[in-house]
Amino acid sequence: MEFISSSGNKEYLKAEEAILQAFFTLLEDFSFDQITVSQIIDTANINRSTFYRHYQDKYDILEKIQKSALPVTNKMLHSFFGSSKNLFDILFHTSYLEEHFPEEYKKYFFQLMQIQTANFNLQKMIHDGFMHAYIPSESSPSPQLEKELFADIAFRMLIYRLSDASPKLLDGGQKVLRSLMEQLEKTLDD
Repeated sequence: MEFISSSGNKEYLKAEEAILQAFFTLLEDFSFDQITVSQIIDTANINRSTFYRHYQDKYDILEKIQKSALPVTNKMLHSFFGSSKNLFDILFHTSYLEEHFPEEYKKYFFQLMQIQTANFNLQKMIHDGFMHAYIPSESSPSPQLEKELFADIAFRMLIYRLSDASPKLLDGGQKVLRSLMEQLEKTLDD
């Protein structure tokens, strides 16, 4: 796991890896609120002073993960928006996910998505990233609403693409979205 890159000797890096691995192992069975520093220390098989050389508390772990996840998230968003401004191309563009999001990171991603604290909310960070990156059409009667709707759809598509339920071919997702758009147009025309 390479969420956080730290400078230091091998022992320092090994302990940091053990702490992060313990943290994610505990997230398999416990919510973030239930996890204690003592559990992390026991699971990582390290002593308390080693933990505190790396982190102040479990919230500090999240803060450092967030700092390292932000560049990855930005790179992912630029991938979505870099090649096209066509809504369908953006929503269904998957090359970054396929090339740069290893299977083992999906588990960590979904574990982190469940954590929401005052200072850590990966769902909001990604959603806000979509909002910020999307440029509404010049003819949009409500640019803010267009940005919000796009961010909602793009976020849901990202979650769907990373889930195990996601089909290899995206034709089904495109058909569903087109069907929803057609139903919306009919409703608005009535």
